[in-house]
Amino acid sequence: MKKFTAVSALLFLMSGCASNDIETVVNDGINGAINGVFGSSQKAITAKTNLPSSGTEKSYSVNSERINILAAEKTSRDYGAIKVVKQGKNPKGQTRLAMDYCAHPGVGKVACGGYLYQVSPDGWLVSKSISFGSADYHNEIVIPAGSYYMKVSSNGMGKESYTTGVFTISPYKTSYVQLELE
Repeated sequence: MKKFTAVSALLFLMSGCASNDIETVVNDGINGAINGVFGSSQKAITAKTNLPSSGTEKSYSVNSERINILAAEKTSRDYGAIKVVKQGKNPKGQTRLAMDYCAHPGVGKVACGGYLYQVSPDGWLVSKSISFGSADYHNEIVIPAGSYYMKVSSNGMGKESYTTGVFTISPYKTSYVQLELE
């Protein structure tokens, strides 16, 4: 009778649950049973299902994308991170962009360079590129304020890494950016 009650309660709980809820119930049950037999454990054991909540089987794949930093086109997704970390008044009253640093999470600071493309009010990229980074004289540039799409690649690393994405520059200030490559 106890088994029937336990099974019916479990079926009742699982009948309205999504696969994530079922995973949680199963994981809690597994960890509770292990803790009951062996005492409390430091690591949680998890069970993963191959079925998402829709009932179709998950598929895993590795996609690659050829990134051409010279082309005025957006990538399928943003790579890396662009952070405007500081903005300061410029003594000449110009709008400037300066690279604070460029880094890869697994390597540290690296040399990088690429291009900026101004973003139109409609969201299109202006085809004329602006060189940024890659040399000391391109690490701080004077440009008009507004939104830009950045495409930067690493220099001198064994593996090409990129940062792409949109960011905004305020007028009449020097904006310092930190780039994290992916």
